[in-house]
Amino acid sequence: MHNGVTALIATAVVGWVTALVLALVQRTFSRRTAWSLVVSGAIIVVVTVWWQLSTETFLRSGHVVAAASFFAFIAVAALASAVDAGRAQRSGYRGAYFAIAGGIVAVLLALLGVIVAGFFGAGVPDVGGLSPVFLGEAVALLLFAAFWTVQTVETWNDPDPSFRSGAPGNRLSAASGRVDA
Repeated sequence: MHNGVTALIATAVVGWVTALVLALVQRTFSRRTAWSLVVSGAIIVVVTVWWQLSTETFLRSGHVVAAASFFAFIAVAALASAVDAGRAQRSGYRGAYFAIAGGIVAVLLALLGVIVAGFFGAGVPDVGGLSPVFLGEAVALLLFAAFWTVQTVETWNDPDPSFRSGAPGNRLSAASGRVDA
């Protein structure tokens, strides 16, 4: 177990450094990028410290914290996308993003209820032989897939920002629509 968690932390650090280097090299570093790096860096530090200081509680509660955090971040991303879609006058997408965010929040609250009930000894019965936690996570994953799909459809025809920014090696020919390297 120790090697697996250490490998995950090391992979996270490599991913973080790669994201920073790519943003700088591609000249796409922005305020959003900075916030993403600050938040993800803080998560890496917290996970590392938690793992080092209290391996037992990490093993007992790590999945719950990671899953809840992941879905909470997706809900926040869906809300941010709803705001962006509203600014762009895309009301259909705005509504879809709000529905996804609301669904994820509802699932998280229901799962919190299941955890609290279990803490007080009032277990929640399985549904059709499936754990309520499993069902909640499955629904949240479906909502994540819906978010990903809606965002993909919404941005499918958006141009690559590197073409607009004049990044080195990318010259978009206005006449032909071709990229000349």
